[in-house]
Formats: sequence, C-alpha cells, structure tokens
Amino acid sequence: MEGNLTTIQARRCGGYILLIGLLLVVILGLIFYYKSFVGPGIEADTGQKLENPPWQQWKNIQKYLARDGLGKPASEQPKITGSMVLSAQLLENQNERGTITLMFHPDCTIEGNWRGSYSIGPNKAREYELTVCKFEGYLVPDETRLDIEKRDDPAKIYFLSKGFFMLVEYDNKNHKVDKISGNIYVSGWLVPDYTVQQGRVIITSDKKHFKSFSFSGKAEKIDTKNLESLFKN
Repeated sequence: MEGNLTTIQARRCGGYILLIGLLLVVILGLIFYYKSFVGPGIEADTGQKLENPPWQQWKNIQKYLARDGLGKPASEQPKITGSMVLSAQLLENQNERGTITLMFHPDCTIEGNWRGSYSIGPNKAREYELTVCKFEGYLVPDETRLDIEKRDDPAKIYFLSKGFFMLVEYDNKNHKVDKISGNIYVSGWLVPDYTVQQGRVIITSDKKHFKSFSFSGKAEKIDTKNLESLFKN
C-alpha cells in the first residue's frame, strides 16, 4: 500500500515538474516574441541600431486597420487616380542589387516585388539570386500613428509594405549553396509629383538583425495590360 502511495506521489511530482517546465517555455517564448516588437533593430554589417524598425511600424498599421483604418490622404498629399508604377535599381552602398518594382493604387494600397541577381566581392566570391520576393502595403496619411517623426513637408505621404523574400546564396570560394529567407519591408515618402524620396528596403530573418538597401525614382501611370509582366517572379 505504501509502495503504491509512493508511486502515485512520484508521478504527481513528475507531473508538476513537467507542467512548470512547460509554463517556463511558454513564458520565455512570450518574452522573446514581445522583445521582437519592442527592441531596436541592428544593422548586420555596421551594428548600428534602428530604434523604430519597420516590423514595429507594421504592427501599428495592423492595429489601426483593425480599428478605424489608416485615414485618407490630405488635400495637399499625392492624388492617385489610377495605378502608378515605379521601377528602380536597389542599391547597397551604391552597388546595384537587382530591381525593385512598386505599384501605387487609388485605394491607397501598394504591391511590388524585388527581382534580379547580383554578386559581392572580388571574382564574384558570393552570388545572390532572388527566387521569391513579393510584398504588399499601404500609404499612411498620418505617419505619427506609426511613431514616425512627423514629416517636414505636409505634401509628402509615408508608405510601408511587408512581404516575404528568398535568396539563394552561392559561396563560390567555399563551394557552398545556401538559402536565405525572411521578411522584407519597403518604405519611403511619396511626394505630389509621384517621386519617391528616402526609399528604403530592409530584410530580416529574425526581426532583430537586418540588411538595408535604398532606392529612388518616379512613379508613372501604366496600362493595366502590362501589369502581369511586371509582377511575374
């Protein structure tokens, strides 16, 4: 009888330990999840911190969309009456990194992609090929909702998009092939003549470390018949 009681007690004790262990795992998971939204981003090459990374801004966009939306552009901000497209070279320290395409729609939504291939280092030590990269987002008439410093020109309008990317990395020096994937965020300011200022692309695999690229250009009206060719990957 005593042996049975001892066995039951041991099982209960083991169950409590297992339960406590599971609770600790859940708590730690929640802590890391929360930190991914409130911690700064860190530039992978320079170590520079970005206090308000785009994944935090995107969280605010989702919050406002679930409530009362993002609002409508003010009278002085760009008016988009038909779909407009911008295609530009993506740059990293003035080096070309493929082509980015952005389409602005009259309903204040955005879609786009990043395509191409590029190499880094002498004798093409590393080569990269985009296999997948598409994103969608919004024009944000009131950027203060995203905790962004208020624009210096009331005619500008901020935009932010989010998507998924996958790069194939060819390490020609060590004869290795790897896949790099994660989230891509595309942001910038659209001015009334449809020029994009401070265009920026950030890619991250862990919502902490990131790589940053830049672009600029002017969006133009496009015949809707050409849309399919623009957004084929």
